[in-house]
Amino acid sequence: MTSRPLPSRRLQCRTGAVVMWGWARLITAIIRSRFIIVYIATDCAGVGGLEEDRVDVLGVLDGQEPGDMNRTKMVFKEFFAKIEKEADADIENLIKRMKAVCATGTATIGGKSQATAQGDITEQEFTAFLQEQVNMSLPEAICCAAFFFKKQELDFDELRRFNQVEDRHLTRLISADTCDTILEDARLDDDTRRVKRTFQRVTQGFIDDKLAFTSICDSNMNDLRLLDRTTFITSLETARYSSNIPYTTKDIDVMVKHFFPRGKEGERSGKNKEWLLTNTLYNFLFPELFS
Repeated sequence: MTSRPLPSRRLQCRTGAVVMWGWARLITAIIRSRFIIVYIATDCAGVGGLEEDRVDVLGVLDGQEPGDMNRTKMVFKEFFAKIEKEADADIENLIKRMKAVCATGTATIGGKSQATAQGDITEQEFTAFLQEQVNMSLPEAICCAAFFFKKQELDFDELRRFNQVEDRHLTRLISADTCDTILEDARLDDDTRRVKRTFQRVTQGFIDDKLAFTSICDSNMNDLRLLDRTTFITSLETARYSSNIPYTTKDIDVMVKHFFPRGKEGERSGKNKEWLLTNTLYNFLFPELFS
């Protein structure tokens, strides 16, 4: 039997370089497309496929949304946290670019002045405006337009009101955010808005797997289905590793302060100890299921 000759060192090096180059392309593709996946992939996580025109641009076969990459964040926590942060920054940057062009007073959408026109704006007209006047690429324009047309309509008056929203209200956006939700939240005072949007990260992070969150809390409650401050913190700390939307220790502090305003003092045993009924928490986060 004739043995096969070993590949030359040059061939081995070349093969290794090709493999590494392939991995580099894969990681780059994930990072570059992440903000599109976050804001467009399902238009409402896990509900349905993409529209055909968006599928063509994204190159996703058969109109199916890409798999949820965040499911691997227990292994690649820091990696996906970085991508999520970049995704937020991308959509925020696209919106700011759009607002800057509208602020010039010369922007036109569908042949009408953005500053004075009345009536509805179609998604096609808005996408063309983003490409031609804001100089967005087609994927960027689709991503930005999805923010304004996801399960909603857009008219000139609403767009002008949105452009008056301060940039500080356009940070840490999540896939559930739309033009309507930002306008609604912008009317709230800063404290109320911060609390609402912080809890939204938990609600949307477990929107497709509420049982995962409730099971964690149930494992920490007492026989009366109550959580104290310590067990609530433990539940939130554990749940953050399973959430599809990351939240930070600062977010946990906000949520704990909302339900346990007396802090450590409220943990002391006695009739004045603060408790949180799990059913109250679940109704607060997932009212459509627990109300």
